[in-house]
Amino acid sequence: MSSEDSRLADGEAPWIDSHCHLDMLPGWGKGEGDGVGPDDATCASEIDDLVARARAAGVGRMIAASCRPDEVPGLLHLLDRVPVLWSAFGLHPHEARDWGPQVEDLLLRALAHPKAVAVGECGLDYHYDHSPRDLQQVAFAAQLRLATRLDKPVVIHTRLAEEDTLRILDEVGVPPRGGVLHCFTGTLAMAQAAVARGLHVSFSGIATFPKAADLREVAAWVPLDRILVETDAPFLAPPPYRGKRNEPAWVVRVLEVLAEVRGMSMRDLGLAAARNTERLYRIA
Repeated sequence: MSSEDSRLADGEAPWIDSHCHLDMLPGWGKGEGDGVGPDDATCASEIDDLVARARAAGVGRMIAASCRPDEVPGLLHLLDRVPVLWSAFGLHPHEARDWGPQVEDLLLRALAHPKAVAVGECGLDYHYDHSPRDLQQVAFAAQLRLATRLDKPVVIHTRLAEEDTLRILDEVGVPPRGGVLHCFTGTLAMAQAAVARGLHVSFSGIATFPKAADLREVAAWVPLDRILVETDAPFLAPPPYRGKRNEPAWVVRVLEVLAEVRGMSMRDLGLAAARNTERLYRIA
């Protein structure tokens, strides 16, 4: 065991939720839509409870990701308030119609924060097409260039858009710091193409769903040094929590299922995923 592995193993809460939306969790499912402002006292208390439950489950760190410009101020506030939180800042493909100089400037300022570790989530989503596909492609390419400019990795959302995602990655170039296909639901061929381009592949609660056998086969293939785990909370709660608000503590369930599929212990997979997350995002 390396000294790095020993340090992780000796920690009280070594696991990492590599992608969540912590700012959305307060108020979720209570009629407040995307949560409440992080400066609200009730919200602050709930965030503290979520972090405490995560730590009790062994999840000591988490990476949050922004999707819309209006999420940036609240997430910056949480970065200053929650010691175990880091963040990515980007424009989700659903919001790509908003891309322009003002949004880029907002992201640049957010990404200057010392705990801002990546650009994203960004990419292509052809399932909902909330923004026109040509505008999604423009925003995705621009954020790849931004990640290269800032020497940060990129967090990629891709759904039913594998061909165009790979094409843009090849045309613009994968940022030197690499990146991750988050909440992966694609084909084995897509995972292989991503790994060949130096990217990581992250699995969420979807990989634990009963009908996701094909996805678990992909998770079994991904090289151990390229796999991450996440919740994408408050979305996609794994069994036995389906239908409830997801939270970072439940990334342990993803680890349990993927470890079984890969024929290894949860501890070993958790340490590997944590090490990969640390290396990708340069966090300690």
